[in-house]
Amino acid sequence: TWCNSKSAPDLIARLRAAHERRDLRPWRNLIAQAVAQTGLDPSVSTALDISSAGGRNSFILADCGFRKVIASEIRPKSHAQHKLILDAILDKKYAMITETVNDPVSADDACFPARYESAGVDLACSFHLLYHLTNPAQHLINLHAITRRYAAIFTKTHHQYAAPKAGKRGWLPTIESIDDVANAAFGSGWTPDFWEVPRLAKQVGFDLRWIGYPAPFEVNFPYFRQSPIYVLGRRFLDDCASLVLRKRVGYRRNLDSKYH
Repeated sequence: TWCNSKSAPDLIARLRAAHERRDLRPWRNLIAQAVAQTGLDPSVSTALDISSAGGRNSFILADCGFRKVIASEIRPKSHAQHKLILDAILDKKYAMITETVNDPVSADDACFPARYESAGVDLACSFHLLYHLTNPAQHLINLHAITRRYAAIFTKTHHQYAAPKAGKRGWLPTIESIDDVANAAFGSGWTPDFWEVPRLAKQVGFDLRWIGYPAPFEVNFPYFRQSPIYVLGRRFLDDCASLVLRKRVGYRRNLDSKYH
């Protein structure tokens, strides 16, 4: 973290205030919905949390009732932080359920699946990871090789205008700062178009079961499951209304950092 007990008092106070304002329920609910859509019985299933960082999502998967959670993290400090949290929690259930792995192989390396293919993974989770990777297509191939049954993928996407067919392959390159604690392994990543992830997942061999969207953002974008043509048309109207009214309208409200 960027703040600890030795930090300036005003910084500590700001961090505490920000922490108290957070509402994690929409994110926890989204993961729970995704797990429910698989039809898995978590009590006899194993989940793999790729890029587990400090373990937030691994804890949520444990709360969902998974028999075992494998937390894989490439960054040694984040891996150590997760282990420290597990050791500090009074409820030892989480330490018993969770296996932490500091894996130096990037999740978009063709060699990544080798470590997990024999682990009996029923649900391979890729949360907040795809857009950090230099080779996201290989990552989806890896997910298909690892999991026996399901994968849950959550990623940032973009909505830049393009004809539906052209937009399906619309990836935006991103150069990430080396000062960012969550930067990609190789410092660059690709943000996919909204429809590109389902297309690529299907090409890899997955069958799409469900598309979810965090509840606070779905309020402004309730039509996200509609056809590409419909979504493009509604977004165009939202964009026009935003220009005329000089304020964010419809899905564009989700782009306002204050709304987060």
